Amino acid sequence: MIVLMFNITLYAQKNVPEIVKTNFKTKFTTAQKVKFSKEKDGTWEVDFKENKIEYSAKYSPAGEWLETEQTIKFKETPTAVQNFVKNNYAGFDVETCEKVNKPKTIFYEIFVEKGKQNFELLITSEGKLIEEKKAGKSENKDDDD
Repeated sequence: MIVLMFNITLYAQKNVPEIVKTNFKTKFTTAQKVKFSKEKDGTWEVDFKENKIEYSAKYSPAGEWLETEQTIKFKETPTAVQNFVKNNYAGFDVETCEKVNKPKTIFYEIFVEKGKQNFELLITSEGKLIEEKKAGKSENKDDDD
């Protein structure tokens, strides 16, 4: 099974559309440790580091940049985001936090947990809730909230 997964990854790395590679290199000129993988929906995910920070970008098969995600600490989110979570999810622990950049917006994906209650929150920079989804248990806890 490991060999199969390695071969699929190798296949994905070798079969990345040129337009995806070109547009990625244009947008992220100093990216290092770049790894392309094809998602089930046909989009391309690119995991990479830039200035020692880990990112994940998503591109359409036609090379259009769709989004970039970066794991951050809760204390690095805007004050409005922190206030929303503290006021509306008192007693919940922040498990993980990601900053999501899209072509026309930035939002924050926050995973909170309290006992068996787990939620994925999508919140604007201004502290407005976009979406709340029940989530499974997160594996990475952000202890530095």
